[in-house]
Amino acid sequence: MGRIDTYRSLYPNLAEGFDVLFEEEVDSWFTADIACCGSCYNEFCSRWPLVYLRDANFQESGIDLFPSFYSGSRMNQLFSEQDFQALIQKVECPRCGAPLNNMIWPYSFNFNLPDDFEQAIDEIGKIVNSTPFLLLQHSFAKLVLREVNAIGDGLAPSLPELHYRARSCRFLNSPTFEAFLPPPPSKTGEGRYNHAGLPVLYVATDPATCCLELGSPKDGVFFAQVRFLRPIRILDLRDQNLESNLLKAALQSSLLSAPSDQEGWHRPEYVFSRFLADCALASGIDAIKYPSVHSTRGDNLVVLGTNRDWSKAVELSKIERLVP
Repeated sequence: MGRIDTYRSLYPNLAEGFDVLFEEEVDSWFTADIACCGSCYNEFCSRWPLVYLRDANFQESGIDLFPSFYSGSRMNQLFSEQDFQALIQKVECPRCGAPLNNMIWPYSFNFNLPDDFEQAIDEIGKIVNSTPFLLLQHSFAKLVLREVNAIGDGLAPSLPELHYRARSCRFLNSPTFEAFLPPPPSKTGEGRYNHAGLPVLYVATDPATCCLELGSPKDGVFFAQVRFLRPIRILDLRDQNLESNLLKAALQSSLLSAPSDQEGWHRPEYVFSRFLADCALASGIDAIKYPSVHSTRGDNLVVLGTNRDWSKAVELSKIERLVP
């Protein structure tokens, strides 16, 4: 008995089994659940910015229910076009509960999503916008500290590959190597992984990512090669073998990867990533490697700690210019 005949035998009144048939077809066609629909797409992307920015599996998964899904699935053998369009509006989006009537984005995370994770995102969001110094009172933050401590205990030092650091041409006429070192505390603003007044070294895996991180200034950037002289302990959040589903989820979410487009001193989107940097420092970790939210391919490395002798830590060479 074929699949269509099986459906007909299980559901003599096909309309009554429409939602079940639809879910089975989605699963067989995409081997994934529906992540969001047209009504909650923007909300999903705001919670999961790195999925939206860098995961081709999500970017390419969007499909219109009619005619594409209808004509490409077995639903067209069971229902007329008119019946399908009428019945699909009685199926609710598993994310937002809105009737499905236009687009769906089937998608599965490449890690096990921790229980109540999105609720934790919301709760932490309220804390960082009101009482950020009380972040560690939240159970999720306590779990992150515990997992980073565990990772730090087993992390061996390694010598990073060649990286790059850039400065805007607008502020440099004839750059020297000293210009590419971290700024003094008095000129250090709050960053994704550093507190104001506590300089760290941000570098990228390629010059183009450096330029994007600086907002692609129209005059271009000067960039220098950064060669590391000593092995350091790196928390690599990009590592597919990272065992922490908690950190994998946090990286993909707005907790660590929210783009910053605000002006002024207030940077609530950086509170949790700065908390993670504090956890790393307390665990004896020297640096964090993470995907750029401005580049679709490049990665960043932030070397933590304010008392480093940079002349013994890195070697700067080969200053060049890049105009976007």
